[in-house]
This record gives sequence, structure tokens and C-alpha cells, in this order.
Amino acid sequence: SLYEKLRAKKEEEQKVVQPKRVRNMSDIGTVSSSPGSISLDQISTSMLDASALCMGMYDKPPIGKHRILGAHSEPVSQVTYNAQGNMLVSCSNDKTVKTWTTLSGSNCRTFTGSTRSVRCAEFSLDGRYIVAGSADNAIYQWEQKSGKLVQKLHGHRDKVTVVKFLDVTTLISGSHDRKLQQWDLNRGSIISSLNSCGSRVNDVCTTPLNTIITANSDQSIRLFDIRSMELIDKIDSHNDIVTSVACSSDYSTILTSSRDGSLQLIDCHKMEPIREFRASDYANRSELNRACFSGTDKYVMAGGSNGKVFIWDAETAELFDTTPRVSGSITNMGCSLSGFQMATATQDGSIVLWDQ
Repeated sequence: SLYEKLRAKKEEEQKVVQPKRVRNMSDIGTVSSSPGSISLDQISTSMLDASALCMGMYDKPPIGKHRILGAHSEPVSQVTYNAQGNMLVSCSNDKTVKTWTTLSGSNCRTFTGSTRSVRCAEFSLDGRYIVAGSADNAIYQWEQKSGKLVQKLHGHRDKVTVVKFLDVTTLISGSHDRKLQQWDLNRGSIISSLNSCGSRVNDVCTTPLNTIITANSDQSIRLFDIRSMELIDKIDSHNDIVTSVACSSDYSTILTSSRDGSLQLIDCHKMEPIREFRASDYANRSELNRACFSGTDKYVMAGGSNGKVFIWDAETAELFDTTPRVSGSITNMGCSLSGFQMATATQDGSIVLWDQ
């Protein structure tokens, strides 16, 4: 099974090196020492405690004090942390991408160039670049510090809904044109392309075993081999559009969210749902909405259309807590790797930062 192969690979790597615990290969790079990869040892952690970042020391969900940032003039599409957790990137229907410091909540820089709403944005693994996907069908790459537009990539025929880094210079993009594309950012060219995923792609996550997992509009998730772009498996367990996918830190489970009002935990050994998370007043009406794990994977979290964040116990599927409604309907959310902070994006253009 996928989980058994991942576990075997992890055990083999541990014989050679002792990698630090990571959350998601698409967020911080591979744990191997292959060319082009980046490890946590290469990343400065000046703003947060390094041991907490590496080990996910924050066990409780970050639902303490909160701050509201007047971030954008239109709905916020996505919020994503960098590997250190000291910066956040947001994108919006107002056609802009912005970076923020997570401790002070101040705006660092605004990136422009997109001619339509920006659907997704990510930091490169070394923090040098910001990459974003737009509803104008293009992918934009800027220098993070200067704000200079490096390049504009064309390859999709519909809005680009997700971008994820495989390593420092390799990017995966997904689109409503049903394509997955792998890019070499040094050359600005497509390495490989899957011309039809079978349905619109809303989100993507990756594993160390060269596997891409997609959230699709036909109510399914699909697993593809990164090298061959061939379909490995397909799981149909939701009753509406699947809006997000995320791997647990040990890659034993996949967290999904859907507009059917539920989150599910997929067992990578059995390739079937083992838990479902619901609440009477939880609803997900946005195809951009994403669920995530807490720092130690003890909880799963998702923002609701009523403006609250819902937190469930990952083992029991019981609702653990909810945040108060402090802003508009939540369109997207993210959590720092350590679990120190989470950010929610809202329909009214604001970002809410929630701390421990």
C-alpha cells in the first residue's frame, strides 16, 4: 500500500540521515539529500523557536488571542505560511498578492501584475520567491524581497487554482482546465503535463514517494505518480466538490474537506475513509476552503461559512472547540508548521491571525 511504501522509504532514509519531523513536502521540501532539495537545517528560524518548528511542539490549537488585519479590498482567496512561520502570503480577488509578518501583522510588500483575481500563492522553499496562480490562467513568479516580477508562465487554459513546490526550483500547478503541470522555474518551462485529471483540480498535496494527491470537483480525490503522471488510485467518498487535501506529518492519513459539509480522514493503508468530521452549524460553501492539521496532528481544523473556525479531535472525531465569529465568512485558512499560529481568510477582505 502507499502507506507501507512511505514507511519503508522513511525507515531507509533514517538509516542514512536523521531528518527532522516535517509536515508537508509541498511546504518545506524533501527530507532526502537529493540535489535541489532543502532541509529545515538550511532554514533560519529567527522568529520562532526552532525546536517547536521542527517537532510541532504546539499541541493545542492556536485559538487564543486574535488580531484582524485589513488585508485586501476584495475577498481573500488563500493564506499560506512560509517554512519558518514568521511570514504569511495572501492573495485576493483584488488581483494582488501580499506578504505579512506574523508577529506584528504588518504588510511587508504587495505584488502586482495579475489581470484577474489571484487564486493561490506560495513561498518558494528557500523563501526567495513568491509564486501565484491566477484566474487569468497564468502563473506569476516574483522576488520576495524586491517585489520584482521574474516571469509569467503560460500553460493552462483555465484559472490556476493551486501551486505547490516539489523542491527549490520545481513547481506543480493544478487548474480548472483539469491539467496538472510540473514546471522547471530555472528554465521557465514545463517538465511534464497530465492533460486530464478527470475533473477540475481544486487542491494538491504531495508525498516523499513521488505521489501527487488532488482534490477534484467530481467529489473525488486522485493519486498520481509524479514521474509518469499515471493514475494510481481514485477515492469517491464525498457528496460534493472536494475543496482540499492535506497529508499528516507521518503520511499515514490524508485530510479532505468538501462542500458537502464534512471533513474526512483517509487511511493511506486501506485507501478508504476512517473518520468523518461534522458539526451542526458547520458549512463550507467555498471551493477555495481548505482544512488543515494542528501542529502535532492531534486536531483537524476548518473555517466555516458562518465565520467560525471548527476544531475536531483527530482520533475521536468529536468537536473539540470553535472560535467566535470575529469577521466575515471564512474562505480559506492555514496553520504554521509548528502550530504556533493559524490564519483565516475572509469574504470581507480581512485576515484573522490566531495565536497560542
